[in-house]
Amino acid sequence: MKIKLSSLFALAGPARALTCTACHGVEGNSSSPMWPNIAGQHAAYTAKQFADYANSARTSDGKTRIMQDIAANLDKDDIAALSSYAQGLK
Repeated sequence: MKIKLSSLFALAGPARALTCTACHGVEGNSSSPMWPNIAGQHAAYTAKQFADYANSARTSDGKTRIMQDIAANLDKDDIAALSSYAQGLK
């Protein structure tokens, strides 16, 4: 039996996304204008942002340097799972 990554992430998503909640909120809606809302964001867009941060194609203004550090430590499965999870938030 083949299990889809999205099915596994549905179980592990909240735990894997715990770091994200510090800035982006528990439900993906930031309480500060300093950080964007990620709830409902298209998974493909979010995955591209992670990739761009990881390979320094997206530069930081200093306030978002932490995203470069976080993205650099994610593998492709992490990026796909986190992006899919954020898309499913409301």
